[in-house]
Amino acid sequence: MASVFFMIFLAAVFFVAIFFACAGAVGIVVWNVRKRRDKSTKKRWLVIPSIVLAISIIAALIPAGYIGFLRFANNSIMRPIDYAESGIMLVWPMGEHESSTAWFEMDGVKYVSLRTVFSSSPFFLSIDGDRFGKPVANIRDNPAATNAFNEFMTWLLSGGTTAEHSVSTIYPIMNDNGFDLYHVNVFVGVNAYCAEGQLDSLKAYYFDLANYETRTVTSMHTVFTDGEGTGARRGVPTLDIRREISLAPDVFFDLRRMYDDEHGYERVEIPAKYSEIADAAIAGTPIFGYDRRQIFAYSMDKMAYMHVNLALIDGRIYVYQVSGAGYIGGYPLSDEMNNYIINVVFAE
Repeated sequence: MASVFFMIFLAAVFFVAIFFACAGAVGIVVWNVRKRRDKSTKKRWLVIPSIVLAISIIAALIPAGYIGFLRFANNSIMRPIDYAESGIMLVWPMGEHESSTAWFEMDGVKYVSLRTVFSSSPFFLSIDGDRFGKPVANIRDNPAATNAFNEFMTWLLSGGTTAEHSVSTIYPIMNDNGFDLYHVNVFVGVNAYCAEGQLDSLKAYYFDLANYETRTVTSMHTVFTDGEGTGARRGVPTLDIRREISLAPDVFFDLRRMYDDEHGYERVEIPAKYSEIADAAIAGTPIFGYDRRQIFAYSMDKMAYMHVNLALIDGRIYVYQVSGAGYIGGYPLSDEMNNYIINVVFAE
């Protein structure tokens, strides 16, 4: 709402400036006509309209320049559209007030977003772009979701229409299980849509940890670095370190079982010494002061993963679900499992 009022304010400034610019121009013309006719003219009758004209032009350029900047910025970040050779253009269904991206229909089949269906699922999709096939169709916002004002604002700020700028591409996702999956690049990242009739089969596969590689897993942790990093924390470059590790049978199952437990976890206060380590931000030290790592187990088809969060605090490993300012909420490992994880996962 605030942005709408701001645009109205800019429009008011522009049109008021144009009005006074026209008035100033008229005053200058009148002064010149009177002078050519040898009628009485005073210098201030030229100076005042000239000043009004100059100020008005500057005032009009402020909203015009702002709109021009927004149009340039919007066009510079718009991704190129990959149009399918089929020429098929689908339309998102209408939600309560706007287009819904929760599902779409193609060739009589309803496809639902896995992002919506599995928002609290134990797994995450991990689909590489090389699994995308050639685009089969495009999809755009529902025309019922816009109006004349929105169309005008879209044209003003981008030079196009909402129909042109809302176009996304639908790519098939190649997989080893025969799932009818598509990626729609409507948002950043992987946006997978599955045929509604296959949801139960897809759930049965990806919810079952037996369908994941749990012996050879990936460990990741983040440290400060004095070189080029993959990220930053408090203005200091950080580096993600990944490596493959081998776990004994059932270890990941046991860790995951603890991770999924919703009751009885401990609130563990982080000792002050770890905050001091984090504040020092010395290269090679963990970004939180204490060492915490994630273990990723990928599905057999490499399309999804499950993970476990681990923290090493004062020689004790915790499987943790939540973390906050100065604490974690998790479960301590048994002595035997604790020593095993330290030697296998946390040893460099």
